Amino acid sequence: MARFWTAVAIGALAGLGAGLYLRAQLMDGGGGALRALLARAGLVQPLAESGPLQAAWHYVHALQEGDWDAAIDRTLWMQERLGVAASSGGAEAEMEARRALRAQLASRNVEGNRLRPEGVEDQYVFTPAATVRYLGSDSGAEDLEAPVGKRVWMEVSYSEKSLALLDRDAVPIQRLRVGVNVSAEGQVLKASIIGNLNIDKTTISTNWGMAPGGS
Repeated sequence: MARFWTAVAIGALAGLGAGLYLRAQLMDGGGGALRALLARAGLVQPLAESGPLQAAWHYVHALQEGDWDAAIDRTLWMQERLGVAASSGGAEAEMEARRALRAQLASRNVEGNRLRPEGVEDQYVFTPAATVRYLGSDSGAEDLEAPVGKRVWMEVSYSEKSLALLDRDAVPIQRLRVGVNVSAEGQVLKASIIGNLNIDKTTISTNWGMAPGGS
């Protein structure tokens, strides 16, 4: 019996050590692949523990997983569109509006996959092939449709040119930084003419170097 409890204690300490190691990997700004793997497994949300941070991560995850209803429920202007449809045409009109929004989010075409001065639709940025890493947050953009609780900054990178977002000249982007403005109520706010994201154009890199699929 003593040996059994000794083994249990050792296992618990090992688990605690592994947990601390994983958290350290996530906190130090590295471990992007580990962060993505754990997030996709539903084990962790990168430094997004509550409020706007968690809402932003849920939104990104919904787009990557093709959970269009979850993305719609997180986006303020989409919720407002559904509200207008419901007030003017009832439940059937609301369902029709939701079907149209689902189709819009599910849309994929070559022209849509180009980052233009006006922006790009979010589903072209947060694709299943993208690795998303949390960078930090700030007070966000001003003069949006609602007050910003936090703007969550993320680095988005792609492992293969054929799966990457393109720049305006159709050159595959290897990595860039984007900001998701989230209200205090957890709704993603529209911050671009096309799409919802603030895009830091100074961080756009088309240098694939040693990245897989970059040759």
